[in-house]
Amino acid sequence: MQLERNPKQAEFLNALLNNKADFNEKRPGKKKGPYQRGFTATFQGPRGNGKSVTLIDCFAICAKQLPGACIAIAGKTYLQVQNIILQQMEFVFRQHGLTEYSKENPRGQYVLFTKPPAHFKKPWNSPKDFSNIISFVNGAYGQIVSADRPVTMRGANWDVRLLDESGSVSEDFVNTTDPSLRANKFRYSDKRKGRTNMNHPLHWAALDFTSMPRKPSGQWIFRTEENMKKDPAGFFFLVGTAKDNEHFLPGSFLDNLKSILNYIFHSIFNLISNSESENFYYFYKNFPFGYQLS
Repeated sequence: MQLERNPKQAEFLNALLNNKADFNEKRPGKKKGPYQRGFTATFQGPRGNGKSVTLIDCFAICAKQLPGACIAIAGKTYLQVQNIILQQMEFVFRQHGLTEYSKENPRGQYVLFTKPPAHFKKPWNSPKDFSNIISFVNGAYGQIVSADRPVTMRGANWDVRLLDESGSVSEDFVNTTDPSLRANKFRYSDKRKGRTNMNHPLHWAALDFTSMPRKPSGQWIFRTEENMKKDPAGFFFLVGTAKDNEHFLPGSFLDNLKSILNYIFHSIFNLISNSESENFYYFYKNFPFGYQLS
C-alpha cells in the first residue's frame, strides 16, 4: 500500500511505525525481560498542515494492524471529534483500502454508529452501545470520547488513544483518560527481528494532534518534547507548518492568509526559515506489519 503524504506527515508515520518504545530491563529479584509500554507522540502544527489526515491515517493503520482492538478518538467536544472524523474519513480510508459496508457494498470493511453486521468479527471487549462506535470487519473499533460527554468514557479500556486538538484540553482530562490505555497486554506482539516478547509498536500508542495552544492550560503538550530529549525511543514531538502541505492546498491559500493576517501570519502558521526540502513524495520503508512507509 502506498500513500502520498507531505514530508512531515511521512516523518510522523515513520516514527510511529518504526518505534522501539519497549526495551529489556533487569528488575530486582527477576530475570532480564521486556518492559512493555506505549509510544507517545505529538504532531503540533497549524490549520492546513495535514494533521487531521494523519490522525485518520493512524486510525486506519491501527484498525488494520490490531484486530479486535479498541481505538479511542478523543477531543474536547463530541461534535469536534465527530466532525474531524466524518469530514475526511471516507476519502482517507479509501486510500487505505477501506470502504463503508452497505447492502450495495456487502464487502465493505466498516460501519458507522450502528451494530455491525453478523459477519464482522467480535472485538476482544465488545461495546454495549454503538452510537459512538466505528466498527471494522476484523473486530477492531474506534470509540469517540470527549470531555463534554463523560458517559462516552465509562468502562473505557483502550488499546490506542488518538487525541484531536490536545492543546485545547486540560492535562487533567488526559490524566483521567490515559489510565484507560491498558487493554490486552500480550495480545499484540512485535514481529521485528530481535523484538521477541515486545509489544506491537502500535499497541498502547498515545498520539496527539494539535495547533499551538492558545491558553496556558494547553502548554502541557510540550512535555512530550521535553521527554523526547531524555527518551527518544519512547517519545516523539514534531512541529509542522502549513507550507509543509502546500502541495495539497489551493495555490492561493498561503498568499490569501498572508494578506489577511499580515505579521501574525508567521506565528499562527509556525513558519520559520529553514533549508529543508519542500518536495512531496511517496514515502516507504520496509515495515513487517503490511505497511511500507517511506
